[in-house]
Amino acid sequence: MRGTIPLLHITLILSLITISIAAPLELSPLLPPAAFVGHYYSCAFRVGGLTKPRFSFSGLPPPLVASRNGIIQGIPSASGAYRVTV
Repeated sequence: MRGTIPLLHITLILSLITISIAAPLELSPLLPPAAFVGHYYSCAFRVGGLTKPRFSFSGLPPPLVASRNGIIQGIPSASGAYRVTV
């Protein structure tokens, strides 16, 4: 029997440097979509209130990778729950 297994149950930890701006900052999505083993995954993060934010991620399960422009992508190879820091 072949099926898909959810891979990522991500808890995001957002840490921001205090910035003096007029608009509040909002990270989206707060809860990224689930990923499935063997299926391509991509999630793009945005920060409302900033035009060109730079991201850093830690705790991503291999072989997923993240870019400084806020995109996580890859093909998950194992199931599990992961705590990812943004």
